[in-house]
Amino acid sequence: MTTSASFCEDTAQPGTADLVTRARGGDADAWTAMVRRFDSMLFSVAGGFRLNAADAADAVQRTWQLLFENIHKIRQDERLAGWLSSTMRRECIRTYHRRTGELLTGELADFTFVEVDGADAEILLADRARVLWESVDRLPERQRDLVRLCFGGPTPLSYHEVGAALDLAVGSVGPIRKRALHRLREILRESGFEEHHLA
Repeated sequence: MTTSASFCEDTAQPGTADLVTRARGGDADAWTAMVRRFDSMLFSVAGGFRLNAADAADAVQRTWQLLFENIHKIRQDERLAGWLSSTMRRECIRTYHRRTGELLTGELADFTFVEVDGADAEILLADRARVLWESVDRLPERQRDLVRLCFGGPTPLSYHEVGAALDLAVGSVGPIRKRALHRLREILRESGFEEHHLA
């Protein structure tokens, strides 16, 4: 039994590397085999982001497209699963944020609060929201992704959902969130946000 298990483990990774090598050379059968092998994994990643079926399918398709465009850049062919998983997470985050638009919750909504009413308020709010998301984009990748998931929608993801989506321990979500908001306040001050909005 031990010998059989070892044999399976030894041949699994070379099989993936072989598929990548063949796909890089234009082998259509290798591409088909890779899709069959990893498609369910990609949809499983999408499940952690509350994406509907259409959005999940779009994110999966975009991930495969990115692999097609960048397969020549992959240096460790046997680690294709990790590359696909990381790429899929980024696509899910982009899709999640695109679908929720510029909605803000929690502290991020407080950052853009305006005291005036009417059309001027709408213009000012839109401008602050734009500056805010531009500032979020300046955060380190992990902090940026976490902020988008925690604050960028009508029903932000829970700590457990964020942890699962970003492959983080639940206990690390809070500290990363705290560091992200602290850094975001610094960036916003540099952008000229009024101090009382950043308390």
